[in-house]
Amino acid sequence: MKIKYTLHIAIAALVVTGAVAAQEIITPEQFDEISTNKTLYFNSGERFHGAEQYFPNRKVTWKFANGECDQGFWFPQGDAICFSYTQNPEPQCWNFIQDGDRFLARLLGGDPANDLELTFVDTKELLCEAPYLGASFAR
Repeated sequence: MKIKYTLHIAIAALVVTGAVAAQEIITPEQFDEISTNKTLYFNSGERFHGAEQYFPNRKVTWKFANGECDQGFWFPQGDAICFSYTQNPEPQCWNFIQDGDRFLARLLGGDPANDLELTFVDTKELLCEAPYLGASFAR
């Protein structure tokens, strides 16, 4: 897909400039640049884990594997990206990591064996179960 290709080009540009080495943490600024106005899909191992649509002003809609959604926002904390959602306001912080040609999400302090891997990127709106029947943040 064109968007996935664009994401890989952006990450490849960081590699060429020396900004990214093996297992390099993506900064919040880089993350904002590659995620805003996109929907990122993540797997845990070989299974779909969830997808997240990123809106301007760091607003997000997370779609669980079961089809339910939750809205929230993200904020930087050092090199970590922290998320707070309506249903779970306690922040969860992650490092987003470039590992060769793979893009990973690792819960801060988490075991690398539990990393989520980015598998697909597009610009389509998430379709959600009630109460979020579409990711409808004002843009």
